[in-house]
This record gives sequence, structure tokens and C-alpha cells, in this order.
Amino acid sequence: MKICIIGNSHVGSLKRAWEPMTHLHDTHEIVFFADRGRGLNEIDISGDVLAPKTKRLQKSLEFTSGGRKFIDPKEYDFFLVYGLNSTAFFIHPKKHYSSAVLEQSTVDHVSASLSIKVVELLRALTNKKIYIGHTPLLACKALDFKVTFPAGYLCGLDIINENVYSKINAKMLQQPLDTIVNGRFTHPNLSTGSKRLSIGDKRDDEHHPENDHGHMNDEFGAKWLSSFLEEISLQ
Repeated sequence: MKICIIGNSHVGSLKRAWEPMTHLHDTHEIVFFADRGRGLNEIDISGDVLAPKTKRLQKSLEFTSGGRKFIDPKEYDFFLVYGLNSTAFFIHPKKHYSSAVLEQSTVDHVSASLSIKVVELLRALTNKKIYIGHTPLLACKALDFKVTFPAGYLCGLDIINENVYSKINAKMLQQPLDTIVNGRFTHPNLSTGSKRLSIGDKRDDEHHPENDHGHMNDEFGAKWLSSFLEEISLQ
């Protein structure tokens, strides 16, 4: 099974986690295409592939993918679009909202993200299943946190899949529940020591500042990838 993962700096934790995991998943091959920030905004359809429009992005994609200059959907069985400004959608599970309000809210929620742009570009080239991994929930800053069932998070996930992604043969995946505290944050230990995505420059694997609560470390990456691979094994 060959998997294509496309994303931004958040892909770094997945990519670093994958290398020591490969022997446990020898029937899977993962190819990463990533760039920091909004670099993937400079990708577009060229013939029957996705190709970078700038030399800078081309360099990042070649580095993260191991030398590939473009994304050819015919090569892969599944796609994961990870990060790229996609965010979780929360909704109170006990409050009533009209179907029209829910639909418009979810469409508005995803419309401005770079993630949905990449998803739509892929969908124009292939009918294969596309998974979306939202930007990790922010790491909890408080020292006193607890594990609570993230009802609002899971309810929002169901609704965004129903109103947006299911209509284009795509699915937004949940962050592993054992990484979530206080119902809407990531366990702080999973952000400690996070590193920048390597793209072939002097900032490769540089530690993020201590006050960066958005990027996750390799332990988080391993948990997320394990959950993802279990999901696609059911397909």
C-alpha cells in the first residue's frame, strides 16, 4: 500500500516518527511532500500531476519526498492532506442547530484553508480516498489538566465530515483520543521538544521556541501515524 502525505511544517513530526516505524509496517510505503508555512500555496495542476510553480517549493518537495519533482496521483493508493491551516470544528453536542446553519458553518470553516485547496486539486485528478488531518490541537498550557471525553470535538468532526468531506470521498480524521486533554487540547508532553520540518536548509530539525504550543513532537507523530494506518487498514 502506497500512501502520499502532503502538508506543511506539522508533517515534520509524522515524517520523523515514520522512519523508526517502517519495520513494523513493511507492507506500507509513505512518500512525504511538504513545505513550511503556506509554501504549498504554490502548487497547481500541470497535466495529470500536481507540480510546484516555484523553484523554492520544488526544492522542498524534492527534499521531503526523496527526489520526486511532482505528485503523480496514479502512484498512490491513499492520500493524506495534513495541517495546512485546517482546524478542528467544535460544536456543543446538546445544543440544537438547524441543518442549514450547520452546513454553512462547516463550509465557511474549511473554505479559507490551504488544506481544502490541495484536497480539491487532488480531487480534480483522482477519485481515490483522501484523508484530512487537521492541525494538531494546541498543547495545554496549564499544569492542572485532566483527561475528559472530547464530546464537542467528536461531534464537530462528525458534522464537518457529513456536510463537507463525505461529499467528495474524503474524511477528516480525529486526533488520537489518548493525546487530548481538557476536551480540546493536546497533552503538553506531546509538544515538548518539537522540531522544525526538514526541507534542506540550515533550520532543519531546529527546536521550536518553548512558547510554541502548536507544533508536536515525534511521540505525537508516532501516535497519530499509528492511528492513521489502523484507519486505512480497514479500507
